[in-house]
Amino acid sequence: MRGHLKRTLEKLTILILMLATATALQAQQPSLIQALQTGTLQQRQSALEQILKIPPAERTERLWLALADKLASESRLLRQETEALDAAVAAGTAPIVADEKAEDEVSAEKICVHWPKRSASGTTLAPCLPSLTRQA
Repeated sequence: MRGHLKRTLEKLTILILMLATATALQAQQPSLIQALQTGTLQQRQSALEQILKIPPAERTERLWLALADKLASESRLLRQETEALDAAVAAGTAPIVADEKAEDEVSAEKICVHWPKRSASGTTLAPCLPSLTRQA
């Protein structure tokens, strides 16, 4: 009887710890979304690193939407920078390109590694980076 009671208590303890961890992860997500949207470059990178540590199944829909918005924003910036650089190269006035472009590409790749095919509600999601593919 004691062995059964001990195993039951161990299972309950594990369930409580899992629930506490999931609750903590969900409570943390709004601040990560805020940092991702409005933080400095360092804060955004830190938020992204923390977000990627959250198991995909534990991420809220708001967090997935924030990641999608961040990807769309980075994709637009990357496309604009590429178009501006292409125009400058064609005109013979190519500017010096900052290293931030490479950092943006790395951030986007990190997000895509964990991109789900469906949302938590079962809706099929678009591919991770369709707009980053270069058009001929």
